[in-house]
Amino acid sequence: PKPDLIKGTPETKYSQCGTTVFNLTTNINDYIGNWTRYSEIRYYDYAGNLLSQSEWENYDLSVRLQPYMVFVYNATNNLQCSDRINFQLIEYKKPVSIKSQILICAELSYSLDDFKNEVINNPADYTFTDLAGNALPANFNLSTLPLTVNFLIKNNSTGCSSDPQILTFVQGGSSALNTTETDYELCDTDFDGKTAFKLDSKKSVFTNDASAVFEYFKDANLTQSINLNYTNETAFAQTVFLRITIPGFCPSTAK
Repeated sequence: PKPDLIKGTPETKYSQCGTTVFNLTTNINDYIGNWTRYSEIRYYDYAGNLLSQSEWENYDLSVRLQPYMVFVYNATNNLQCSDRINFQLIEYKKPVSIKSQILICAELSYSLDDFKNEVINNPADYTFTDLAGNALPANFNLSTLPLTVNFLIKNNSTGCSSDPQILTFVQGGSSALNTTETDYELCDTDFDGKTAFKLDSKKSVFTNDASAVFEYFKDANLTQSINLNYTNETAFAQTVFLRITIPGFCPSTAK
């Protein structure tokens, strides 16, 4: 006879931080409870090779592929009286910054919260420190550039910490434009001095970069945004102001 299993399968194990190495050691009593007859666990690699204790305690998934274990319930090596249990192996990966550089345009300081949002997704799930384990400053002083920050990221859920990370604040240059000013003329069929303009139709006049982001405004301070399909409010002539941002550069203005 063999016991009824009281725990669901597969058996979940987690890797050592930043590796594909797992300790497969399992407590058989979690599965068979107070079974008093003979029992043992045998561990095997994907190819069916029996593992020694040192091998199952330091099992490299990337080398030996998916393992499994067998619960044996007799001392006669009769494997017909056994249970095969598979493993679910979950790798604990080291956090890595998604950026190594932040472009600075006119900022004189940079908040820690903004920094966190730039370097990793879901920053609330992580703790950020310097290389000595001290908290990072609430704000970074950008009076002198470039500014390099060395830091660590710890996953609060897994406890897994990154290797040393480096991010540099650098002074950005303005987006290079073909021109900073152009005219947009349309025929006014009802002679009231107002008509609908498709502002995006003039994008290629300013830049040939398809990734450029255009924003349109009624005022030179760029506070009153307007839609890209815009009917002029001042009859016969109106200036529209643009903010154009090309990836890797600071925004430029045009009209």
